[in-house]
Amino acid sequence: MIRISIDELSKILNVNPVAGEGADAASLYVDGFCYDSRKIRPTDLFLPFKGENVDGHMFIGKALAVADVSLTENPVEQPLAGKVYFPVESVGDAMQEIALYIRNKYMKPVVGVTGSVGKTTTREMTTHVLESGLRVFHTEGNQNSQIGVPVTLSGIMDHETDCAVIEMGISEEGGMDRLSRMVRPSVAIVTNIGVSHMKFLGSREGIRNEKLKIISRMDENGVLLLNADDPLLYAVKDSLPVKVVTYGFGEDADIRATDIVPEEGGIRFTVTMDGASSSVYLSAEGEHNVRNALAALGAARTLGLSREGAEASLATFSGSRQRVVHAGGMTIIDDSYNASPDSMRAALSVLLSRKGRRVAVLGDMFELGKDEIALHESVGRFILEEAEKGRKLDVLVTAGPMADKLGRAAGNAVPEIIHYEDTDEAEKKLADILREGDTVLFKASNGMQFRRLVRLFEESGKE
Repeated sequence: MIRISIDELSKILNVNPVAGEGADAASLYVDGFCYDSRKIRPTDLFLPFKGENVDGHMFIGKALAVADVSLTENPVEQPLAGKVYFPVESVGDAMQEIALYIRNKYMKPVVGVTGSVGKTTTREMTTHVLESGLRVFHTEGNQNSQIGVPVTLSGIMDHETDCAVIEMGISEEGGMDRLSRMVRPSVAIVTNIGVSHMKFLGSREGIRNEKLKIISRMDENGVLLLNADDPLLYAVKDSLPVKVVTYGFGEDADIRATDIVPEEGGIRFTVTMDGASSSVYLSAEGEHNVRNALAALGAARTLGLSREGAEASLATFSGSRQRVVHAGGMTIIDDSYNASPDSMRAALSVLLSRKGRRVAVLGDMFELGKDEIALHESVGRFILEEAEKGRKLDVLVTAGPMADKLGRAAGNAVPEIIHYEDTDEAEKKLADILREGDTVLFKASNGMQFRRLVRLFEESGKE
């Protein structure tokens, strides 16, 4: 984070600071955000967020034992000697104003990535592809929220780079416009419209409309990369006020993939764009990752990178939330970080492409709103439909009340279906079901804590 003086901070936040006795405000500055008083540095700005269970204001004193400057939503009655406080209405809003100030100093292209499913992998893949010819600043981990994005942007000027790739995730109405105001993407990618956060955004159309606000702060030179295989996105592609470039498997996609063939450890396909075709190998499994790769290639094309170098870089891509590990004689597909119906179907497709005994361990998906039963059942029907095509699971294990609905909807498509009430019960009994040679998929919403199940087998000894 760039160094910001107390005077600059006062102008950014449009508020007069409150200084304790002996505070030398003229010489103080901040060059970092911190909301954990245990990890604060002397030059960090302390952010006392008010959470559901803990109010960060309780720790201002502890934070200012190390640092010199803090925001506060509470009146400052007795400022500590030598310390400076900035009274604000909202710590989160203040943090975003500071991030916007820093972002406005960054004069290079910024790629914003959003979507219901696959945005993290697409962001990682886009970063990897752009690094074939550029120095790239990018989001780390899952810092894509109203707090995570400003944390990310705070570091955008720390190193000399040629462009940035910022992941943008939302869960409520108005959230994307707030992120777009800070990020101001010159290129945007929208991966798809699913049902994640249906509980808060009401409908898939509501989710689409909110996601597309990623372009709300674009100028006339902005470019939107849109998944043409998503019907909801395709329906509005001609009504958007920016240049739209489509990608997908359909004949009219501007960037198109055909001849998709799974290979060991990855997938090969033909890319057609700008009237030319080429064969590409991607070191990630699943057709959904082909679409992610097309989006990444579209970003590279927009920023003027060599097509040959961008396509070649896909062969060395290694970042993905879906991990494949070998432990206890089994191949484990660890996709336990989160889940939605779309991502669960995609993960199942990867599993069904494997040889040998195929076992899916699936848990509840959260935040699906009033249609949660039907949406879980839709995954069960997908298993049934795939079985009718000859792509069958050998064992389906479900954990949680909603996952039970999924298993029942799969009907007799799976020879063996086993249900557990919760993750705790699955953890006790799963070892009796799995055996050497199995390929096992673990997939559920993060709140189901399926990572525990993966660790159970990883700790039994990796090969």
